[in-house]
Amino acid sequence: MVSFTDAIAKAESLGLRDSLLPFMFVFVLVFAILEKAKILGENAKRLNVVIAGIMGLLFVIPHVMHTYPAGYDPVQIANDSIPDVALIIIGIFCFFLLVAMMSGKGADSMFSPKITTSILVLSGIAVFLIFGGNAGWWNVGFLQGITLEQVGNVALVLFFLFLIYYVVKGEEKSGHLHIPGDQRK
Repeated sequence: MVSFTDAIAKAESLGLRDSLLPFMFVFVLVFAILEKAKILGENAKRLNVVIAGIMGLLFVIPHVMHTYPAGYDPVQIANDSIPDVALIIIGIFCFFLLVAMMSGKGADSMFSPKITTSILVLSGIAVFLIFGGNAGWWNVGFLQGITLEQVGNVALVLFFLFLIYYVVKGEEKSGHLHIPGDQRK
């Protein structure tokens, strides 16, 4: 039985990353732009397919034939850049996921707008620190000895201190401790 890793290795040996994926990438982008912009008219789908195919082939064939000058091969530049762009997209998705978890609408909002804004900023910083740490950005100067586990521990302590402050800072109203977000009178 062939494993998934073996199948990927076989596809790579057949030129998946050097020809097929770059061709499909350019084809899909050009076709989508031509369809959306309607440059060639309303009912020009077949013509858009032909033009997108030609542009995809013009992008890939010089790479396969090794006719691009060294350092100017757009397929190589795309293959080097797209994983980084995908990582940024994943980071943005993680940030929006945290935002969706922490925010609510109207009466469903668990926190005041100030607290929600603070949580959003801290979530953004956390995602940035996590991705930066995994990318090795913090292995410089005075940050060199700090591990992700230490950063996580400090973040956890800060979170609990923030939570304690938030609960304790409740306002006094008619002799009762008011906890922000509590709807009882």
